Amino acid sequence: MSQTPAIRTQLLQLFQQSVQALKATGSDEAVEIIEQRFEQVFDAIDQEQEYKHLAQDVLSSLITMHPNLTPMIPRQLLWQLGGSCLHFLSDEEIDQFSREEELH
Repeated sequence: MSQTPAIRTQLLQLFQQSVQALKATGSDEAVEIIEQRFEQVFDAIDQEQEYKHLAQDVLSSLITMHPNLTPMIPRQLLWQLGGSCLHFLSDEEIDQFSREEELH
């Protein structure tokens, strides 16, 4: 079973929260950039194209450029996207997610 619908839902929620938080800072340029980047990810998902590398890049950039937004990123989402997103998980979190996957 594909995890794509759940990942899309989590990404959409994160996008909405990020835009709201960035608007509160008055950073219109940051809002515009984040909107464009997330739109690319949603387009890829909707067209059933490979989206994980795009999503990994967007989340990595979001964390790097706006570390204050990091707490709103679901840890499970970082795990599901994998790749460069795994760098933002602790060893303990990775072990926990690995154990949970082995049980299923």
